[in-house]
Amino acid sequence: MGGFATGIRVSLLPIIAELAERFPKLEFVISGFEPIEAFALLTNDDLELALTYDYNLAPASLGPVLETFAL
Repeated sequence: MGGFATGIRVSLLPIIAELAERFPKLEFVISGFEPIEAFALLTNDDLELALTYDYNLAPASLGPVLETFAL
């Protein structure tokens, strides 16, 4: 998993303990990335999940193979 620092701290870290308890064989590796870096890693199958951000004035370009969900 990867993402920007605030997104990881606010949205991801609070649920890690619950996920680890529910899925004990799941291993977590969390790294910080800017959206463009995360999109490239996702596209290359080097990352499974990314928390990213987008601005109306400078929208991020995902490419055709990635799917997004708003939090």
